[in-house]
Amino acid sequence: MQWLNENALKSSFASQKLKTELINYIRENYTNCYQQTIFRQQFQEITNKWQQDMNNIIDKNAQIALKFAMKMRQEKMLKRQIQQQEIQTKLFEEEEENDDDNQLE
Repeated sequence: MQWLNENALKSSFASQKLKTELINYIRENYTNCYQQTIFRQQFQEITNKWQQDMNNIIDKNAQIALKFAMKMRQEKMLKRQIQQQEIQTKLFEEEEENDDDNQLE
């Protein structure tokens, strides 16, 4: 009988020790999960901010490229106008020379 009582007592202590270890493990696991949740939230916030920054940079670069393209187009149009004016001036001068030559004859 005493042997049963001792075994029951040992079993009770062992059971209590296992319960304590299990509780400690659960607490540690919960703490780790909580920290992982915080890390995940921080990572998500950083990722969202990075994505927004990248979108802003892409938008800004697109605006710069558009302004550059418009400026290049204006310069090209201006060059064409100058070339057309030069051609018209040459044609006008040639006509005048021809008219002068015709008048001399």
